[in-house]
Amino acid sequence: MFPKLSQYYILKSKNKLSYDNPIFENINEIIRHINETFLTDLDWQGFEGNSVWYLYDESKQKAFPRIAYYHMAMFILSNIVRYEPESLQKIIIEKDDIYWILNRLLKLTDRYFPQLILFEIFNYPIYF
Repeated sequence: MFPKLSQYYILKSKNKLSYDNPIFENINEIIRHINETFLTDLDWQGFEGNSVWYLYDESKQKAFPRIAYYHMAMFILSNIVRYEPESLQKIIIEKDDIYWILNRLLKLTDRYFPQLILFEIFNYPIYF
């Protein structure tokens, strides 16, 4: 499923990978490699004190890092709020599908944007 992972990992069961490559000398190098290779869930859902990684990180192939998409969405929304507030007033009154999308965007950004900033600053997952 992920050919790039085959050089480092062996699939032990349906959803468990086992590290099988002696190129790393200590645990800090392994942690760095995992944080650079996988995306971590933004909610802390530790399993026996371990982090949970859920998706192979292909962001190096994308145009922007994960945090940039939140930033661009909020920038666009802030321009609409500032220069065309009447259009948002109609959406808020009618409470249609766009209202739900905007409300969801605001909740997710409020929750995860600060956390993603800390990820970028420290280059390490931080949960709160």
